[in-house]
Amino acid sequence: ADAVAETAAAEGPLASFGCTRCHYTERAGELDGPSLHDVGARLGRGELLSALVYHQGDDGLDQVTQAELQSLVSAMTELKGQG
Repeated sequence: ADAVAETAAAEGPLASFGCTRCHYTERAGELDGPSLHDVGARLGRGELLSALVYHQGDDGLDQVTQAELQSLVSAMTELKGQG
């Protein structure tokens, strides 16, 4: 389990928080949820923060710190859908 956590941490906040289990981040298309590959081009920081704060799911987002939440938002703003 530690190796999995280390790999996820190395891949960034989206992997660390399990986003990549349900969302593609490098291409368009549905997985269990919509693709995030261009979310930073579609939504601003405030919209992303609101979406995460109001997210309903069993992924533990309700247990992240404010710093972790800001890190996740920052990572998502960089996803512009460019190759």
